[in-house]
Amino acid sequence: MFSGLAEVQDAPVRRWTALVSFTLQAALVGAALVYPLLHPQALPPVIRNVFLPASNSEAPVDTQRNVSHSAGPVPRTIVVNNHTFSFARTITSNANIGTIQPPNISNLIGTLGPGVPGSIVSDYSGPVPIPAPPHPVRTSVVMEGNLIHKVEPQYPTMAKQLHIEGTVLVKAIISREGMIIRAEAERGQTLLAQAALAAVRQWRYRPYYLNHEPIEVETEITVNFVLQH
Repeated sequence: MFSGLAEVQDAPVRRWTALVSFTLQAALVGAALVYPLLHPQALPPVIRNVFLPASNSEAPVDTQRNVSHSAGPVPRTIVVNNHTFSFARTITSNANIGTIQPPNISNLIGTLGPGVPGSIVSDYSGPVPIPAPPHPVRTSVVMEGNLIHKVEPQYPTMAKQLHIEGTVLVKAIISREGMIIRAEAERGQTLLAQAALAAVRQWRYRPYYLNHEPIEVETEITVNFVLQH
């Protein structure tokens, strides 16, 4: 009977003891967590980095730095490019290209004269002769003596019936081989011109030479059509 009463009285005492113990432990843990925040300088650097959060005081500094950078001048690379562009434009506008003179060959290699065979100086013998003009040389008297094959024109039948007579002037070009390569009637009756051209296109000449080279010759040929009475 007395033992049961003792157990009933010990139960409230144990509960209060446990509550006081839990309160003391919680106070110690809270003090251990709050103390580093109140006195960070007393902690070692390693523990300080673990317990202390990043300081918020640096944020305004970064913001001010960002604002100052954004409000600063244009980046240096763009300025350098602008200077380069301006520098190139100045060189182009102020360059005295017209005053550049070629080097004097006589000062570099000495007096011109007989030199090494095959060299530029020894092979130079004065101005290059001008070649013959490409257009045909106009002549008429000389080519009459060079005619080696002559075809007589056929008198047109219609011209005979109409008793048409006259002269046809043919302008022709003789090739380097002596053949007529082009012939045109410059003046004369139309009925007689076709017969004159057909005959002249078959004529052959000796080649005409100029500076020992055969050339084309432009000549005028007169063809007379006369009826026998």
